[in-house]
Amino acid sequence: MADSRISPRLLAEALLALLWARLLCLLPMRWWMRLAGLKRAQALQAEDLEEGPEVARIQRHIAGLARRVFWRADCLPQALATMAMLSRRGYRPLLHLGARRLANAAAPTSGMRAHAWVVCGQRVVSGAPMHREYLSVACLSRQRSEATA
Repeated sequence: MADSRISPRLLAEALLALLWARLLCLLPMRWWMRLAGLKRAQALQAEDLEEGPEVARIQRHIAGLARRVFWRADCLPQALATMAMLSRRGYRPLLHLGARRLANAAAPTSGMRAHAWVVCGQRVVSGAPMHREYLSVACLSRQRSEATA
């Protein structure tokens, strides 16, 4: 079973990662993708490391902090923060950007919703369970040079 204790160090890292991710979200997508070291990836790209107990701890710390910070920390900042923290530990998570049309949308271009979620191995680390309602339209991963730095 994963360690459920709150780690002050991990909490501080998660707080900084969430703040960094929120600031990135203020920029156009092509800029935050470059600054976050993200590139388009194949959705079928395999995770080469087994999921460790720290994946669950990162998930809990990010989700818990996102509910408590005074800035907007919805799905995209949480996903970017989770990607950064997992990549820093040698994992190769995938960030999915998805969309769905609202049932009551009258015009074809109105009534769209978007969602971001992170998959590490077989686990949805950020953005679950809402991710099931969305169609993944883009899949992003950390660039090799960024993930190993």
